[in-house]
Amino acid sequence: MQQKLSVTGDIDSLFRVLPRQSGIKTEKDDQTLVFSAATPDAMVKFKRSLAIWLSDIIVENYEIKYIEKALNRKYCHLSSAEKREILSQAVNETTAPQFENRQDLISSRLFDYLSGSDILLIDGFVNFRLKEYKESLADAVDKAVDRYLTEREYSEFINLLRYFVQMQEPREPVIHIVSTTYGRYSLYDENANEITHQCIEDFMESVGDTKVNFDDLLISSLITLAPIKTVIHNGGGIKNREVLETIYKVFEGSVTACDGCSLCEKYLK
Repeated sequence: MQQKLSVTGDIDSLFRVLPRQSGIKTEKDDQTLVFSAATPDAMVKFKRSLAIWLSDIIVENYEIKYIEKALNRKYCHLSSAEKREILSQAVNETTAPQFENRQDLISSRLFDYLSGSDILLIDGFVNFRLKEYKESLADAVDKAVDRYLTEREYSEFINLLRYFVQMQEPREPVIHIVSTTYGRYSLYDENANEITHQCIEDFMESVGDTKVNFDDLLISSLITLAPIKTVIHNGGGIKNREVLETIYKVFEGSVTACDGCSLCEKYLK
């Protein structure tokens, strides 16, 4: 008895190229394709091939749609430009390890479903049989939004610090930053006089705290001193690379790294 399988969906766009298999006949009726096989074994073999092929098609054609849908539903307050940027980041999230085997998961679910049914509605299958997959795409959107907002806040923070520096008259023409030990720094003026203690006192007076966060101290001191030039010594010893990145961005074009001098040697001993 002839075996049949009907598949309904956006046939023209999804089925531009069909998997070829001997003994399988194909008929098209509007948005439905009907596959016919002479024997049950031939149909099972075809369904297995079709499941693998359709898993790639679903990732290629549905993934971006569901990412956009999740983005528009949950973050409708964002602008079109923001959504475009986040969409790009969310698509990049699908390269993460948890997405590596998504085609295998989808093809397995498809074959399990087709093993008990001769009718496949592609949209319905994706909507109701791939909930975990869709949830993982929604998680990718959430992560992309969090990253975007964090990067935007950091950019705004950098611009604010730049503004503070530009509004001040330089108190020191040159400041030398030396990474010492335990995440601490020493600051020297252009004449190699250490000014760290004075910077700490000024910082403590402004924050009114008994504990010193040396990363905050460094950034605050540089903003206050607004040096024309900043030289970083023993930069490899700076554990918090974000602090180093912030200095380079805030004082863009006026920061140099020392290749080696007496200050570097002093703290490398």
